Amino acid sequence: MTIVPFKPAQVRVRVVKEGEEDKPLIEGGVMLKPVEQDDGTRHMVVGSMVQNGVYLLDSVPPGRYQALFPGVSDCYLKSVQLGVRNLDPNSIEVPDGAVLDLLLVYSRSVAALSGDIEITQPPAQDSAQPQRPIEVLLIAEDRLPRWDGFRSVTPDQTLHFSTPHVAPGKYLIVATQDGDSALWNNDSAFKAFQSQGVEVELHEKDNATIHLKLIPKDDTDRVRRELGL
Repeated sequence: MTIVPFKPAQVRVRVVKEGEEDKPLIEGGVMLKPVEQDDGTRHMVVGSMVQNGVYLLDSVPPGRYQALFPGVSDCYLKSVQLGVRNLDPNSIEVPDGAVLDLLLVYSRSVAALSGDIEITQPPAQDSAQPQRPIEVLLIAEDRLPRWDGFRSVTPDQTLHFSTPHVAPGKYLIVATQDGDSALWNNDSAFKAFQSQGVEVELHEKDNATIHLKLIPKDDTDRVRRELGL
């Protein structure tokens, strides 16, 4: 394998909440996560704070990245600004040798989702394995490796579920006993189960309610075998 030399980029980042641009967030750390892997030269890059509210990410290989700031849990990344330009938050292009100053703007205007699960047939029993719990999965339809693009919610004993902080976007919602992200983020598996879940498009401040049917474990096991997962 031939590794093509590159000149690393330098990225400086400020993080704010919408409407509070004069108050940079300092409780957390900025990361750049590669959107796609190619020859193994790109990896997660973690920034360190160099001054109040400014994070420095040095030696960043060129490529496309998603910016992550795990320090906020009740907001979503609404925009990434480079000067007067708005960039795609899930696909930030870092050119070879560039010096970028980015502003990450988070919004409190999240959506909420709740609903109930119907079991049309009893979950399969396997005496050799403990019973797997039922999970509700929110899968971003673009299936990019986003921080909030794959979420698991555990329903209560009445099979009701709710999650109050969902980033706006398009999702496939499924109820399953197989919550392995390798299965659900696979394009072929996504298409195989698309008709058995509920597709929703959430906007800021939406409060949506849906009804799900549990996808039988036999179905997920079959698709897993077919895909070799």
